[in-house]
Amino acid sequence: MASDVQAAITSLDFHIFDSINNGTGEERAKAVLTVRLVIYRLVSSFLQDSEKVAVQLLKADTTAQSEIQILKFIQHIMDDYGVVFIEGSLNPNALNSNKDFQLSHEFGLWLMKNLVQLAGEPDCESLHAACQRMLSSFLSLARAHHLPLFSLLIGEVTSAIADLIQISEQVPPVGEVQKLKRFRNSIATEAEFSTCVPEASGSSAPGHSTDITVKSLQHCELLQSVLTQLCGQFAFELVHFSTNKLSAVWSLLCAQVELGELPLKKVSLDVIALLLQHGSLPPLPLQHYLLSCLLASFDLSCELNHRLEPQWATAFDVSLAEVFNMLCNSIDTAQLEHSFLSSLFSELQSRIAQQKFWMCDTASLYNALYQLVVTLYRYRLAKLFPCYTTKRNLINKVLVSRVGTTRQHQVQDCLVESICAELLAREVVTVHPPLEGTEVVDQNRNREKEEVNKRHPEKRRKLLAKSAEEEYNSSEDQEKENNSNLFDLVQGRLKKLMDDLHFTLEQKEQSISVEVIEGMCVLLETLMVCAATCATTVPNKLWLSNTSIVDLGRLLTLLVHHAAVGGDTANVYSLIIRGVGALLYITDLLEFDAEFLTSLACIASLPWIANDSSWVDLKLMNSQEMIATSAKIRPYLDATVQSDCLLVLSLLPGGVAPGWKTHCLRLALNDKSAAVRSVVSRALLNIVCNQSCTSHLLVTDLLRSQMEDESKEVQLALARTMGLLGCVLSRCAKLSRPAVVKFDSLLCFQLDITCDKCENSLDRHAANEHVKLSLSLFDLFFPLSACPEAEVRKAFVKYLSRVFAHVRLTLAESKKCMDVCLTLIQDPEKAVRVECSKVMAFLPLCGESALCRYDTEREILQQLNRLYKDADKKHLQSTVVCTMGSLGKLATEKSLLQVTLGLLESILLGDTQVEAAAQLQMREVAKGQKVIMIKLFSKLKRDTCLFLCDLMHAEATAAATPLMMLEKVQAVFGYKSLQVFLTENCEYLLPVLMRKASPTAAVILKEVANKLLTSRKHLIISNFKYIFSYLIISCNKSELENALRFAQNESQVSLGSLVRLDYQRMHNNLLLYISTHYKRVFEGLELLAEKDLAYAGPRDFSSEANMASFLQPRLLGILAFFDAELLTNSKDLQEKILTLKSLTAIMKLMGLKHITPVRMKVMATLRIALQYKQDDFPLLSCKAWLQFVHSVDMCALGPMLGQIVVILLPLLEQQAKEVAEIFDFLIVQHQKELAEHFHDLYFIPDIPELANVQTVLKQHTEDFWKNADFATLVQRCLRGVSHENVDVRIHALTRLRALLQANQTNFHEMVRGNEAVDVVISQLVSGLLTGCRESSSKARGLVGECLGVLGAIDPGRLDLMTNNPKEETRFHVSIDDDNFAVDLVNELARAFLAASDTRGQACSSYAIQETLLLYGIKDTEDTSLPGGKLWNRFPEYVQEILSPLVYSKYIKTASTSSSAAIKRPIYRSRKGNTFNDWVYNWASCMIPQVKDKKAHTLFEACERIFKYDLQMCLYLLPYILHYVVLDCSEETTREVVDEVLAVLKHTEKSNGREQHDSSDFRHLSTQTLYSILDHLAKWSRLRLASQSQQRHTAGKKSKAQPNPRADPAFKTISQFLAEIPQDVLSLSSFNCQAYTRSLMHFEAYIKDKQENIQDHLSFLQKIYVALDDSDSVAGVMAIIQGEPPVDVQILAQETVGQLHDTSTACYERAIQQQPYEISHHQAKLRSLLKLNQPQSALLYVTGLLTQRPEWKRGLHEYQVESAWKLASWDSLESLLPAADNAKSHGWSLGIGRILLAARHSNESEVSHQLALLRNEQMGPLSAASMEGGSYQRGYEYIVRLHMLNELEQAVRALLRTDTTAVRSSQLSADLSAVTNQWQARLQLTQASFRTREPILNLHRTILQLAEDHFRSDVVKDELGKTWLRSAKVARKYNTCGACMLPHQSTPCLFLVLYHNVGC
Repeated sequence: MASDVQAAITSLDFHIFDSINNGTGEERAKAVLTVRLVIYRLVSSFLQDSEKVAVQLLKADTTAQSEIQILKFIQHIMDDYGVVFIEGSLNPNALNSNKDFQLSHEFGLWLMKNLVQLAGEPDCESLHAACQRMLSSFLSLARAHHLPLFSLLIGEVTSAIADLIQISEQVPPVGEVQKLKRFRNSIATEAEFSTCVPEASGSSAPGHSTDITVKSLQHCELLQSVLTQLCGQFAFELVHFSTNKLSAVWSLLCAQVELGELPLKKVSLDVIALLLQHGSLPPLPLQHYLLSCLLASFDLSCELNHRLEPQWATAFDVSLAEVFNMLCNSIDTAQLEHSFLSSLFSELQSRIAQQKFWMCDTASLYNALYQLVVTLYRYRLAKLFPCYTTKRNLINKVLVSRVGTTRQHQVQDCLVESICAELLAREVVTVHPPLEGTEVVDQNRNREKEEVNKRHPEKRRKLLAKSAEEEYNSSEDQEKENNSNLFDLVQGRLKKLMDDLHFTLEQKEQSISVEVIEGMCVLLETLMVCAATCATTVPNKLWLSNTSIVDLGRLLTLLVHHAAVGGDTANVYSLIIRGVGALLYITDLLEFDAEFLTSLACIASLPWIANDSSWVDLKLMNSQEMIATSAKIRPYLDATVQSDCLLVLSLLPGGVAPGWKTHCLRLALNDKSAAVRSVVSRALLNIVCNQSCTSHLLVTDLLRSQMEDESKEVQLALARTMGLLGCVLSRCAKLSRPAVVKFDSLLCFQLDITCDKCENSLDRHAANEHVKLSLSLFDLFFPLSACPEAEVRKAFVKYLSRVFAHVRLTLAESKKCMDVCLTLIQDPEKAVRVECSKVMAFLPLCGESALCRYDTEREILQQLNRLYKDADKKHLQSTVVCTMGSLGKLATEKSLLQVTLGLLESILLGDTQVEAAAQLQMREVAKGQKVIMIKLFSKLKRDTCLFLCDLMHAEATAAATPLMMLEKVQAVFGYKSLQVFLTENCEYLLPVLMRKASPTAAVILKEVANKLLTSRKHLIISNFKYIFSYLIISCNKSELENALRFAQNESQVSLGSLVRLDYQRMHNNLLLYISTHYKRVFEGLELLAEKDLAYAGPRDFSSEANMASFLQPRLLGILAFFDAELLTNSKDLQEKILTLKSLTAIMKLMGLKHITPVRMKVMATLRIALQYKQDDFPLLSCKAWLQFVHSVDMCALGPMLGQIVVILLPLLEQQAKEVAEIFDFLIVQHQKELAEHFHDLYFIPDIPELANVQTVLKQHTEDFWKNADFATLVQRCLRGVSHENVDVRIHALTRLRALLQANQTNFHEMVRGNEAVDVVISQLVSGLLTGCRESSSKARGLVGECLGVLGAIDPGRLDLMTNNPKEETRFHVSIDDDNFAVDLVNELARAFLAASDTRGQACSSYAIQETLLLYGIKDTEDTSLPGGKLWNRFPEYVQEILSPLVYSKYIKTASTSSSAAIKRPIYRSRKGNTFNDWVYNWASCMIPQVKDKKAHTLFEACERIFKYDLQMCLYLLPYILHYVVLDCSEETTREVVDEVLAVLKHTEKSNGREQHDSSDFRHLSTQTLYSILDHLAKWSRLRLASQSQQRHTAGKKSKAQPNPRADPAFKTISQFLAEIPQDVLSLSSFNCQAYTRSLMHFEAYIKDKQENIQDHLSFLQKIYVALDDSDSVAGVMAIIQGEPPVDVQILAQETVGQLHDTSTACYERAIQQQPYEISHHQAKLRSLLKLNQPQSALLYVTGLLTQRPEWKRGLHEYQVESAWKLASWDSLESLLPAADNAKSHGWSLGIGRILLAARHSNESEVSHQLALLRNEQMGPLSAASMEGGSYQRGYEYIVRLHMLNELEQAVRALLRTDTTAVRSSQLSADLSAVTNQWQARLQLTQASFRTREPILNLHRTILQLAEDHFRSDVVKDELGKTWLRSAKVARKYNTCGACMLPHQSTPCLFLVLYHNVGC
């Protein structure tokens, strides 16, 4: 038979396999068919009949079996020529046809059927492994090359398993045989391989030969095992790619575990473990089935362990244990359902109670089950599992009871988890006891439930469920309280075990239970770990009583003596050491007395006591007995026990026998066992770590003797010691407990030496700031680097990094370490090389200076480059690359470039392995430098591009083309494409190529141009500005000529033309290098001047003055370029540093003459540099500023002095010396020239560096600030408040606030002293109102504070003109008006000076430039010209700004956005959701609609400045809209009207709550529209007047007199205004508190529409009430026909002070008529609060919210106000939770939050809430300040600022004092000062009840807060006086009903005073 097989195989022409791999499609198909036919013949002839095969296997020799030879042959073909089995596996496109797929499928099924049949034949066991391997290989081929085929085949496998399970469950009739009807195919003859592709092969009825016969149950299970193992091999694919089959697979596996025999169960469990490992879980119903199967398997294991063969039982247990381990992982990742976990826990508890855990003989299964229990403990099932606590306690009781018996290990984990959880729960209960009033809350809750049940029966079910949950939680808590006694149980068990041992020892029995001793150790370890775990949460817990510790020490000693005479000495003694180790685990937490510690030391010293009678400083008790015990025990102790004893000794506190411990270490050094000797170094480290001071000499002396030990174990220990020694000796180390405790070793051995400075490998340089160790301490370890053992060398390198963290190295020492590392980098062992590559990066960090560090880095990189080039092995090159990467992660800026270039060279020129390693390291370098890859390239792009060009040029003849190199670079650094890379970096690549000027460079240039789809000419022209500057600074004369000639030849353009194409940028780029290449830049400028045909100046550039004159016309462009360089984010820091240095050099070159005119522009550029704080940038900024002040004329510096000082103040923190030098130059050296400006420098700090400056300032300003009157000081501050620079304004406002606060008395006299208020006060108020429109939130906040300090001065006292004459002059009928041109240029100059950045300044410069050109404004000698006349109208400082802009050449860049794409209306859209955005976008959208050419040009020029200067936009907006309306189409007009109406409608719809919402957006946008409409209305009036005048003039000459109203322009504007409804304007104005305007529009509405006044009297009444015009209110009431409506009656009664009547009658009637209208309830609440009845208001609103909880939002504010007016702080806290304190939502809410913060003495929160609330008041004020009469209109908000100031001052004065230390006299004085100031300020306010009563109410609330704080009668008396003041106000203004009697706590003094008033 063997010969037949051999003949069949040899008949195959083996050349046919070449056709399979290399043939054409037809040849390949023919070859595949031929090989398949051979396989078919072999299998069908020799393997198809399994019974015959079995007989042949019994006869034949094992080595010569033909069947095995056939299988090997087929396996060989499968491994090398997989295409034979999977058609198309070598060509993915070959499986496109259905025929090919069917052939492969049929052949695969045929082959699998035969292999499965053989693998499942019991008598063919010798073939099983080969068949199994072949099946796996075949499926692997299908998986790799055709997933659909694999899916079909694996599905057939799972279906076959299901069929086999059914077969196993059936009992066939006698004589019948079961068939497995799977793997069916239509291959029955050879012909069918090529001719038969069945139409429906799955549905055909093949003969019996196609089915597998199942002969018996054993045969069936063997087939199941084969197929199940096959599924297990592809478990990953099943989980991730065949999810539709997973549910069936889980079901089959569980069924086999349940029904199968032990072998099948084991195989199924193995597959289950694999599925769990890959993250698969059975569906929820199957989870419980799986659980029952697993637990049944465990029960079976426990029952059959003693009946089965050991190997079978162990194998089954191991498989089951693996499943349980995977379940633990699934629990940890929270993948299992809670019901499954609950069932699992219950079943485990049941089996523990039945003691089944201890019936398990296999350690792995026992450990897995315990780990499962521990995992469930940690999962904390208490919230999910009702009986969890009870069952856990039952488990714990069983576990505790098992302690002291057999199989007691691993119980510690469960006990520790439970004890810690219980103790933590108890601590939480203790720390957080039930709150007072809980019973009341419960009663309220029950009452609430009853009410809900009555009103809402549908909610009853939810409430019942909630109640049941609460009852369950309550019962659960009670259950915990009853069962939380595990700690006591453990202590009790420990005591019992100790008592049992004592009893046994006292009885002097020879044998002692080792299990009992072990149990004692188990419990000790449990308690000690609990103590360590709960050290912070339960700090005062008594874990072991003093009695227990004494008993334990005595017991351990007795046990030691007994071990010497009893049996099992070694085990007993090792357990005693284990117990000692447990105690030493928490020596820092438990206080042991010296005697006890000494006894522990004696016990641990027994191996050495008998050999040394001196005992050094160890104090032995019962010394003779201990010596005898030591002598008896020592022979039984092996090396492990002695090592344990040595480590235990070393962990004893430092004061316990230090000499003896050192002596024991010396004895151990001579021990015969390497294990003992290896422990010495670790023990030494422990001793040193525990001692406060240690001699370095002692340490090195002990370790030096070990260095000669050749034991590998000792050398490994020494290497570890070397690393930790630096940590210990530098006092940075500590003994730390592990995060996860393992109980398989002594507890104390898990204490490890840790060092915080060594943990973070990227932060080693921080560690070096505090080290002082010398490398000489570690010299003795360096021979380990040459150890023959690779493992030792690896350990040495690994721990060398710790040494580097704690030493300071000189350059010579660094060289020594570097030589060692370089040797190890070339180590033959890969592990050593890899470790060394990581460690070497830390060596430079140890340098003693920055220079040393850099030198070390440079030397290392040089040596690495040498190694890389000399290396003849790829693995060494890879190691060098890895080392470079490690260095790069921590490298300095200087070395980072070298690392990057080295890695880049490896990527471009290395082989595949080295390239891959270099790419990985490049990413690691970027990660270490904390940048992304593209940012890393950007930091180094200039030098990197130079390197790339050199490399491409040098390697151009190699195989790799230049573009291939660039593509690699592009991919490495993360550019999207090569085109993007080239586009962004051409400016760096092309200059280098131009310098090469070679044919190779030309070829590279051509390839780059082609890749960018452009020509070389265009490429050179567009980048010549970079090429020219690079060539100038880098080439000598001959190279420059050659390179320029090359550029001309390649571009076919002359040099002059190339230069002139972008002349300005040539200068810009060249001047960028003037600081580094001064001479060459001069030469380049000379060359540029030669090519400048328009330059007529002197060409002798040896003079710097001539060069400055040449550059002057281009200076603004140069500065703009430098701005861009500093602002561009893609520029790295070094490029920005170069820019700043060159700017400094340019200022020096240009001098006073040329810098002074552009000083504002230069200063803006210098301000950009201040934002960079890295490296030396601040120092360079100081040098640049110093040069700036030297380069500006002193006369021009004077007005800028304050601004310069303010800008430089932040630099004082970093560069105090350099800033002081600048200030010294300005103030000390030039005090004569600048003295008049010193008064504005009051904000310079008084620091030592500025002592001279302060002296000079005092000389010039001290007298002024001391002697000047208050008015003069205010005027001085107002100068700063109106300054263009926001920083100066902020300092001026700060000064003004302090001045006003300190001079309140003077201020009050100025206001009240005369009938006419001082003009300074009016100027002050006007200036502050203007400041309300500040764009800076900080400045605006300070304006609010200043207004608050001023107080709410009665508007009647102030001389504020309603119509500002200055504003009158700013109105212009047309832009053609010269006055308009002058005003516009002045406004643009203001914007230029106020610009906070260079972009804003550039935009204003462009606008000025175009405006000057448009109006022809310039400085000419002929002043008769229009331009000259206009020029002379500007102030001198404006002319200085305009001068350089007359001839400037600013160009507007193309806009990136289109106004046409913006959605209309813009208001509140995405483009208009803030005021600034809305104004800017609306103006920008209207400008293109302007048809007038001049106007369009002007507005377009100014458009860019709108984005940076809102005031400029608001100035031009009326003119823009005017011209749009005049010239645009109806559609555009409709858009404008819609925009206006969108704003007005939003304001019109505002409800009552929104009306008081201080939104900047709503107020400002509405007021902006009012200003625009006023402008148009005024223009209409003037136009009409002008036309009438012309008509009158024309009428004298002609009878034809045109109608003035027929003027087209007038008609157009009038029609537009008519489109805006007057009633909408009136209502909008009313909602914005513009009541006068509202009345105006209302009257216009009635007049224009001829409306019946009776229909609108209600609204008219509201306006008059808001204006506080009682006469007009009465007039309205008089003209009402019939009974007035309720709302009109309410308003009338409120106006005349009849508040009480209103609240009792009108409101009730209104509420009865409309009970569901919230506004009536809000009005009633306001009335109650005005009546000073907050208690009634609070009760009313609380009841109302109970009935209507949905009104919470509308009534919340009234609740809060009532609470703080009542001083009900608890209620206030419940209404204002801390989570809502982030921002205010209204006045009353904000006051409440401030009062709460004050009550808690939280000053930071008080300040925060004050700032928020103050900022809310500034919105309406900023809108009001935009028109005349702003003070009166915004008076309500000024009153609020007044109140906020008083609240702030009172909180600081009254509540800042500690209540325990305050004296009555001090309190009385403070209180008197506060109240006196209140009274004085109150007298300044408007004399009305509406104004003064809120202020007095707040006074009372503050005093009530102070009363709660101090509990003083002084406060109570003052509180009564405030009620008196309220009564006076109420009586005076006929509102006595509003001053109700206070509650009973008011003192009698108030009643007497109140009575005397006669109210």
